[in-house]
Amino acid sequence: MQLTPFKTHRIQNSSDPFFESAQSLYEQAFPLAERRNKAQQISILEQDEFHFEVITVNAQLMGLLNWWDCKKLIYVEHFCTKPQIRGKGLGSYILQEFTQKQILPILLEIEKPVDEMSNRRLEFYKRQGFKNCDYDYIQPAFHLGEAPVLLSLLNFPSALAAKDIEFFIREYHLKIYPSL
Repeated sequence: MQLTPFKTHRIQNSSDPFFESAQSLYEQAFPLAERRNKAQQISILEQDEFHFEVITVNAQLMGLLNWWDCKKLIYVEHFCTKPQIRGKGLGSYILQEFTQKQILPILLEIEKPVDEMSNRRLEFYKRQGFKNCDYDYIQPAFHLGEAPVLLSLLNFPSALAAKDIEFFIREYHLKIYPSL
């Protein structure tokens, strides 16, 4: 299958022409417990380490990739494509291009594989070369009053040491999770 080349564009403020459509996709793709609300998202755009990137094909929004440059590692916070193009190879293509450009190890979190959808998600990332981290990880709540979430960590290209994950938690959780 021939994939159309895509472009990435970093959104750095809410006046960006892609912001509203990207925020809408973000809200559709992730439950509130796993994402920021709109006001929180606007606020975090100002942080240099945070990248709210849209993926476009022919100037049309096709997906988004939110990630953090954490100095010792890259943390992929959210990744999705529009529902109508899932399963057509674009997500794999985007992730392969992203991982090939990174010098630092990549860390991402996914829900524990407990049903067909979460197992499919895990298998998708494994096909892209991600491996399970042997680390008990709890994602802090994005919103006050909500419970933290037990998640699985995946890494690329090779295993991260516990000390690197602990660095990420210690240095970046306060920046990433507004409820802390």
